[in-house]
Amino acid sequence: MKARSHALACALACATLLLQASALAFCRTTTCDDTVSCNANPQDCCTPDIEGCDTNGLPLSWPSSCVSYAVQADGSKKQDITAEQTSDIVDEALSTWLAVSCNGDALSMSAENYGTVACDAQEYNSKAGNANIWLFRDSDWPYDDGGSPAGLPIRASALAVTTVSFNWKTGAMYDADVEFNSDQIDLTLGDGEIVNDLLSIATHEAGHFLGLDHSSDWEATMTAGYAPGSIAPRSLSPDDEEAICRAYPVARETTGSSCDPARGFSPVCGGAGGCSLSAGSGDPSSAPGAAALLLGAWLLGRARRTRRTV
Repeated sequence: MKARSHALACALACATLLLQASALAFCRTTTCDDTVSCNANPQDCCTPDIEGCDTNGLPLSWPSSCVSYAVQADGSKKQDITAEQTSDIVDEALSTWLAVSCNGDALSMSAENYGTVACDAQEYNSKAGNANIWLFRDSDWPYDDGGSPAGLPIRASALAVTTVSFNWKTGAMYDADVEFNSDQIDLTLGDGEIVNDLLSIATHEAGHFLGLDHSSDWEATMTAGYAPGSIAPRSLSPDDEEAICRAYPVARETTGSSCDPARGFSPVCGGAGGCSLSAGSGDPSSAPGAAALLLGAWLLGRARRTRRTV
């Protein structure tokens, strides 16, 4: 089974904000693979434009007009953040994106909270049920200065990582899991004594969850940097709004209105007992292959990996 995987990494803090970004600085995540040579594989390689956006490959998006998500039931015991608090934050983060008006039109996308799940792993099951999980890593953060899975150059100080699985021939997203680094990073809630604002981080990751890449607009929520103590990423910039409107226009063709994950919803790891909560869920078993992308938020650099396992 063929797959495409990549990690996007950026800086923890914006050190210098001197240049004015263009009005259209946003990028869409695409199916391109920058581990291959453009000379050898011109169809698959990545060719960035002046903003750093991939111009090759197909842009990613959820194929249905609805996507579901779930929160891991343990929350973060280390940071004293409950699953209920996390659920409220993820609700708000996704609502911020999905409430955007596109010249008076609503987006062709909605989201439904499927509650809490027992599964505490980032995974995509191609032949069993799934859940799009938001979870904390209180220990054993797997992304550690190049010692992470497949040697990814993601630092231990990463705030969060979003992994997206998709159909590499169509760009249709199958699964997205978000991991918060509660092991190495102090995460804070609310407006008092802000260190690394969980809502700001979640709003940025929600952009990745919806298929967006980083933006070269330093004022955008999807900028490749976070200044500790800031709550600015809670609110979208015009660049962010344009990005989500391009990804989910009102006239977009969809596969239906089901919110179910690929292969049905399962609250446990491995997809055991997967079931459909609503009618019309697409069947990815007919797809020719899928890819797993790692979208690492707010580290130094940018890299892709070539794990071809999904």
